[in-house]
Amino acid sequence: MLLQAENNAEHLRFQGVSCSLVRSGTSRIIVLSGAELPRGSTREHVITSILVGENPADSLGGGHYQLNKLVVIDADRPNQFAFEFYQLDKDRQTLHRGLECANAAAGAGLVAVSNDIAWPTRSGLLWAFNRGTGQKVELSGLREASWGGAPVGVRFNFEQSHLLFSGPEPRFAESGSGSTPFWVVIRGNTFVFAMIRPDELDARSVDQLTEAGWAVAGGVGGIPKLVCYWPRERGNSTAQIDAVCYSAGEVHNSLPGSAMMNLTALLAAEHLDAEQPPGERGELTYSIAHRQGRTEVTAGWSRSGADYCVDWAGFQTPTRLLMIGQALVATAWRT
Repeated sequence: MLLQAENNAEHLRFQGVSCSLVRSGTSRIIVLSGAELPRGSTREHVITSILVGENPADSLGGGHYQLNKLVVIDADRPNQFAFEFYQLDKDRQTLHRGLECANAAAGAGLVAVSNDIAWPTRSGLLWAFNRGTGQKVELSGLREASWGGAPVGVRFNFEQSHLLFSGPEPRFAESGSGSTPFWVVIRGNTFVFAMIRPDELDARSVDQLTEAGWAVAGGVGGIPKLVCYWPRERGNSTAQIDAVCYSAGEVHNSLPGSAMMNLTALLAAEHLDAEQPPGERGELTYSIAHRQGRTEVTAGWSRSGADYCVDWAGFQTPTRLLMIGQALVATAWRT
């Protein structure tokens, strides 16, 4: 839809773009239709204008990073859609792409189903393919009841994804509490998983651990998210984990879903290597306590001979459709 409006005797052109607002987990996500957007740098200009606007009153973004997330979705296959995830760094006025966000995938799935872009299978499964990372995400529970905030299952399948660790053994960094073991995982986002009690952290320790992880990552994946965790209890198939997440020194209100699933994969691999449980396959459940409460994350594993593999990790996140409509962007482009 193309509209015109008069403003100070000047005719402004507005392109209407199908737009939905979704709350998924602790994030609010804007979802746009890729079929209605231009390509390349023009697309990023349109996305930035929607998030920022001419002034704060014109924007659909917010003051917090959790309110500056946007997903572009495209039809792919009957039971799968493709998407790209963008996040605005409002302070630096920088738009980041090629990142991972589990809550964004869940929110995008709800919009894809409500707009008939993709449909769940008879068993209730829908797949999302993140073009920016190559991650395939399995979604479940996407039904009409989800519009009101029902939980959506999100599962990262690891068999076709490259998981880059800093190495088979942990690295070590000096922090306020001494020498701290850490691992670096790069999948869309760069995560630094440091085994240190969250209640022992101070600003200096956060900076030291982030810098150590940044040095190992070599600048790949942007500014790393530091996840500090501590196992409180461990059993044969369950564990209790305390965790907190920092980005650029700022503490997150919760723990990103992608961080929880990658942390679970790391801990599950460590457990399998140490315990070598019997059987051909099984599951491990981790209860992760964070600033917003507690999240149950499950990892599925399989064994071939003496080799163990973590195949997937998943959790549930409340997802609610807030609005379906159009975003009007002042622009000269046409699809």
